Amino acid sequence: MEKTKDIIKFKIGKKYGNYDDAYRYVILKRTEHFITVKTPCNKIKKIKVFYHDNAERAKPEGNYSMCPIICADRISKK
Repeated sequence: MEKTKDIIKFKIGKKYGNYDDAYRYVILKRTEHFITVKTPCNKIKKIKVFYHDNAERAKPEGNYSMCPIICADRISKK
């Protein structure tokens, strides 16, 4: 995907959840291609970011069939 200026990006200090908000991750730090998150069990992880539908996304628990995916356009309400 070609990067454009209107891509929604993860913001430091915000909480992001997966599609049903069962998992919530706090963004601690970011670079152009990676984010550092605090997991629900208080671990710190560095994760590669990918792009889909003009928003950044990440798979904080790894890549498997039912893995949680956090998206920059889904800020957690909790």
